[in-house]
Amino acid sequence: MIGTLNGPDWFRGAAILIDIIGIFILVLIASFSLKYYKIYRRGKNYLYLSISFFLLAISFLFKIFMNFILYYDIIKIDQIQFGSLLELELYSMAFFFSLALFIYRLLTLIGFYILYSIYQKQSKLNHILIIYFIILLTFFN
Repeated sequence: MIGTLNGPDWFRGAAILIDIIGIFILVLIASFSLKYYKIYRRGKNYLYLSISFFLLAISFLFKIFMNFILYYDIIKIDQIQFGSLLELELYSMAFFFSLALFIYRLLTLIGFYILYSIYQKQSKLNHILIIYFIILLTFFN
């Protein structure tokens, strides 16, 4: 696993804090749009808006998890351990990082697509096709 750090070392904790603030703001927007939908029941645009912002907030949770794996040593590697145990721990870290990156990208793209589809009306077949392409794009990227 090759992880790249975007920014200086002193910015690591601040980047995670900024993401936590972003999650808080996304959840606030999603909850307000869900409350508006429940009160007025006019169309499903506010429901879709709420779903998209909740998906973006969940994707930020996976981004924070990914940053914790990248920035800090979650799994401590002792010098007593030998080849197979060390290799197993490194593969598990790489697996969790890759899984978190996959889910982060997938939920972000689906959340942005739902935001786009609120204003650009399309057929259900087109929605299914685009979601399929988003999954393929995320899987093979």
